[in-house]
Amino acid sequence: MKFGELKIGAVFTLDGERYVKTSPMIALCETSGEQKFIRRSVAVVVSDTETKTKSAFRKRTLSQSQVANAFEDFYAQCEQCLQKLAPQADKQLVRETQEQLSDAKRQFLTKINAHS
Repeated sequence: MKFGELKIGAVFTLDGERYVKTSPMIALCETSGEQKFIRRSVAVVVSDTETKTKSAFRKRTLSQSQVANAFEDFYAQCEQCLQKLAPQADKQLVRETQEQLSDAKRQFLTKINAHS
């Protein structure tokens, strides 16, 4: 069967890997969780009837605290990079950049808190 003929949510095999069709041209690998672009004309092997009709596919989701923790780690690294540059940069520019970074952090955390 051609990939383009599958319904979204269908489970199929391609190159020895099992996938779930997640959009007209994207599939999610069941083992790695990675998305793959697949042309509609590619021949795939449809899995058995029971799994073929799966309507939901596994999504990798993160909790709000996981996102916030990852962002804090990222933000700390940004601050470290900025501090490395500070001795060679204009003090006013460093201060303005720190304020801009701090504002961006506040906006990001406000947005993820609004979606809880």
